[in-house]
Amino acid sequence: MITQSGISIRQGTSGDAEGIARVHVDSWRETYDGILPPRVLSAQTYARRLALWRQTLSRDTDRLVMVAEAGKQIVGFATSGRNRNAAVPFTAEMYTLYVLPEWQGEGIGQELFRESSRRLSADGHKNLATWVLADNPSVGFYEWLGGIPVAERDERFGMAVLRQRAYGWWI
Repeated sequence: MITQSGISIRQGTSGDAEGIARVHVDSWRETYDGILPPRVLSAQTYARRLALWRQTLSRDTDRLVMVAEAGKQIVGFATSGRNRNAAVPFTAEMYTLYVLPEWQGEGIGQELFRESSRRLSADGHKNLATWVLADNPSVGFYEWLGGIPVAERDERFGMAVLRQRAYGWWI
C-alpha cells in the first residue's frame, strides 16, 4: 500500500531488523527524553534492539509487524497481536507504533495503525487496545484516532514508576 506521501506500508520481514531497530531506538530517545530516566534511555542501544528484532522477525509467531518505508529506508513500524493483559477486555493489542521524529506529521502512524487494525480484524479480532505512557506527547495521536481510555496502571522503568493508560478501539 502506498500513501499520499509516497510511503509504502507492508508486512515486515527478517531483512527489516536493522531499519526497525534504528527507528525503535531513535524514537525512544526523542519521545521519552525527560519522561524516562536517562539510564533507561541509554540502555536502548542499536545493538540490543537489532538482536531483539532479528529474533522477533525470524521466529514464527503470531506477532504482526508492519513497516513504513520511504524509498528503501524504514521510517516507522507497528507491532500487534493477541492482547497480553487480561485486565483489559480486548482481544488484540498494538504493542508498538513508532515513526522517526522527522517523519511524524505525515500520516504514517495513522496508516500503520489502520493497516494493522485491518489485518487484525481480518483475523477475527473485534477490538484493539494499546498501552501508552500517560506523559507521552503522542497521547493526543491515539485520542485523535478515536481511542477511548479504558484502563490505567503503573509500570516500573528502572527506578521510576510511571503511569500508563490503555486506549481501546472497536475494529
